Amino acid sequence: MSLWDPTNPLIRRAGRVVPALWPAPLIQGVRTRRVKNAEIHATIYSPENPRGTVLWIHGGGLLMGHPRQDVKHLKETAAEVGVIVVAPHYRFAPENPYPAALDDVHSAHHWLLTHAEELGISPDRIVVGGQSAGGGLAAALCQRLHDEGGVQPAGQWLFCPMLDDRAASTDRNPIWDADSNALAWRYYVNGNPNAPYAVPSRRAELSGLPPTWLYAGSSELFYGEIVDYAERLKSAGVPTQCEVVDGGVHAFELWAPHTAAAKRLLMSSRAWLQSTLNALD
Repeated sequence: MSLWDPTNPLIRRAGRVVPALWPAPLIQGVRTRRVKNAEIHATIYSPENPRGTVLWIHGGGLLMGHPRQDVKHLKETAAEVGVIVVAPHYRFAPENPYPAALDDVHSAHHWLLTHAEELGISPDRIVVGGQSAGGGLAAALCQRLHDEGGVQPAGQWLFCPMLDDRAASTDRNPIWDADSNALAWRYYVNGNPNAPYAVPSRRAELSGLPPTWLYAGSSELFYGEIVDYAERLKSAGVPTQCEVVDGGVHAFELWAPHTAAAKRLLMSSRAWLQSTLNALD
């Protein structure tokens, strides 16, 4: 079992508290505010004259994490691309298994739609994104929104997404290994992995989903499932850009954002986001 042993409640508690202490860079022109009501509990990063919105879902194996852990990436994205970034909290397994987390981010998306005018953005210019478990939730949310009809996301922006509970890897990464991953999925799906939207990769039909950007590190646990999902999206006719970072480990852009590889990846991801919004002009 990895250092982040999901069976240890103290480890899970630490994984929910420590990321909330992440230092936030001061970026000129980006305002921060928080909103908490019956529909959403989130931090919002707003630039001047926004041209779109990113609903960002943080990672943490469906068991832990905090929106603040991505604050540097989110504030820089807000400033560079000119988007409002809304980063909601969501409930965790095992205390709150599926569909609690998905319901929470779905509720956040609904809040965004109903407050678009107040935020100064168009409802059809919302991109759903996330990292790791958050990337998996973003993919699941896009599937659910597709089936519900209505205003669809302009894109899905998936950083090393956690997509499949059936991963065959025997990876023994000390931070998050195959055993930890399997247990996290077991906590989350609570005996029903085939429930709609519980496990994104289990969905057979992917046509009609929004344009997609996603990446995988070649040295990470999720490499196979990410590349497979990308190929299935392409086969279903979904415009898809999949980047593989040679030698990249899971979520390295979070842990080592100042490395050359992380800077290249983030630059490319924001270029895709920019071009996706440009296509809507």
